[in-house]
Amino acid sequence: MQYNTRVFNLFKRTTQSYKFLWGLALLELANDDSVISNKIRLDDILAYAAVYASNLATKYKVRLSCNSDSIFEKNILEAHSKTKDYKIKFTQIYSKDSREIIKKDFLKYVPYRFQSSFFDIKGNDSQKQRHYVDSIDSNNNRYSDILIYQIDYDNESLILNPNWREYLRKNYLLLKAYITQEFAKYLAKYNVDVPNLMLKVDPVADKNRENLTKQRIIWNDFIKDNLNIYDIYDGSILTSLNQGIDLDHYVPWNYVAHNMIWNLTPIKSSLNSQKSDRILIDDRYLSKLANQQYQLYDWVKSNNKTKVIEDYTIVSLNNLAKDSFINSYKIMIGSLCQSAIRQGFSEWKI
Repeated sequence: MQYNTRVFNLFKRTTQSYKFLWGLALLELANDDSVISNKIRLDDILAYAAVYASNLATKYKVRLSCNSDSIFEKNILEAHSKTKDYKIKFTQIYSKDSREIIKKDFLKYVPYRFQSSFFDIKGNDSQKQRHYVDSIDSNNNRYSDILIYQIDYDNESLILNPNWREYLRKNYLLLKAYITQEFAKYLAKYNVDVPNLMLKVDPVADKNRENLTKQRIIWNDFIKDNLNIYDIYDGSILTSLNQGIDLDHYVPWNYVAHNMIWNLTPIKSSLNSQKSDRILIDDRYLSKLANQQYQLYDWVKSNNKTKVIEDYTIVSLNNLAKDSFINSYKIMIGSLCQSAIRQGFSEWKI
């Protein structure tokens, strides 16, 4: 059987995010050693897909379709759940009534339409639908050899074809990369203002998020060499990045998804907690930030910090005179802030 070809055909002509969410959940659970007898509870695959969707919608403000009233987004109850267990998280971020609504809507079409490319069926939509539903019934052996799964409706379980499961497990990393790439391409149509979308679609990106150790070293060296570096928020003179000082992503990491130094500024830890993922649109602070960044850039350039200069070069801030740098910087950051607000990030009033 041409497994690769069949998988690639699964995501052609996709018009809803459901198919990607189902595919990612299916792949993840097929690779889960706790799933025995090739049997996956429909509630588990639904929980994984729903939690994945809520993470995109609440943390990164990613729109799942052109319809902002999607079944997942409009039923999110609570975005902040720290548990890593997706089954528990599902019950925490969606109310009982919402979970039932999502289950009814999600399972109405997705399980059988997901494998519709496996068939070459003639007839109207109603006839095709009836054929697909009959085909994935676990009591129907006619297609059991070619389908990825069939459904045991009595026990609300998905029965994996053992040959397909072996393929999914052996090719887990490749398939994960392919599906997330296709999902990112699909979402890009509805999230034109979102940078680094691929990182946000990949559920392990946040786990592998780089710390700010290198950036803190640069900032500490910069502060030690200069006696007039101020905290842009409270005006206090900075002497070092001590334990009570964080490096803040002025435009939140959950929007820009990078640690480039031109978006970082020192902030007291307590104030950073208040700011969180909110956007500060205030020309007083933006002007202070722009001036501070020019000081940093000038120091970096004078000290031949080549790798750091690249951060400024990427956004065309290198080799500019002070006034040009500050004006260009304010326009760039202001534009990013406005884009983040449009995407759903909240404004911060200080």
